[in-house]
Amino acid sequence: MSDSRACFFGVLTLGFLLAAAGSGPDVEVLRGHTAKLGASELLQFSDKSFRRFVFDPLEAAQRRPYRLVLLLTVPNSPACGMLRKALGAVKRAVQGVPGVPDLFFAELSSEKGKQSFKDIGISHAPVLLYVPHQADGEAKNPVQYRIESMEHLTDPEVVAEWIAQNSGLPVHIPQPLWKNPNVQTAAAVLTGLAILYKLPAVIRNYDHHLIYFFGVMCAYVFTFSGTIYNAIHGVPWYGHNHHTGEPEVFMGEMRSQYGAEGIVIVVLNLVPALLFILLTAWVRLFYSHKAPYYPFKV
Repeated sequence: MSDSRACFFGVLTLGFLLAAAGSGPDVEVLRGHTAKLGASELLQFSDKSFRRFVFDPLEAAQRRPYRLVLLLTVPNSPACGMLRKALGAVKRAVQGVPGVPDLFFAELSSEKGKQSFKDIGISHAPVLLYVPHQADGEAKNPVQYRIESMEHLTDPEVVAEWIAQNSGLPVHIPQPLWKNPNVQTAAAVLTGLAILYKLPAVIRNYDHHLIYFFGVMCAYVFTFSGTIYNAIHGVPWYGHNHHTGEPEVFMGEMRSQYGAEGIVIVVLNLVPALLFILLTAWVRLFYSHKAPYYPFKV
């Protein structure tokens, strides 16, 4: 690729990256170590785990007093009772402390609240929420949906969407830059252009460009579909509990019981790349029997 083409692609990529930067959100969903705490840890609060579970989000709220802090956990019934007591103690302790937002806790036990979760495919309210008040006065839209126990951890994006619908506040979930839709679009466009640019050369000299073309196609499939990321990381798959038959959200983390499905998804994502490779090989073989020169010129 010439210097001018490389410069063009570099400027195009930079433009998409700059476009990806947006204004700060009113509501932020935070995922910390607490998302990985299990019921056994909740039953045995040490000073370290208690501070990590309770006071880290309070400190985050002080740094961002206008943002909603959401914590996800997996409490079972015994742990949830202890958790409520701990949160009640924290609430009483921080009331009136300068610089610390007020905390509001309430049971999400109403039928209306549970129906909201059912509408998005969740049979029960699967989250523990910390919702700090604005530090310097009354919040315009205080969100007062709080604690409920459930056996499964749901995805922050799903809960954030529900909060946004019920509160009217925009919700932002911190994500790696490469997961930004603008960045993914830029990657898809650039790899697509690279495919179009190199396809004639691949057909003319298949052996020489095979590795390059296969790599570009894999990158294109990966950035365009995102299914590989969804299969490996924590984006939820919606289904039904095999034992109870109830709707259930389970995470795609290549767990043993769902690992086979994840591997199949990864393989299927590579099929388009393999088909392109086979197609170019067939075209090359076809034209090699027809004429000494190929119909494409680069």
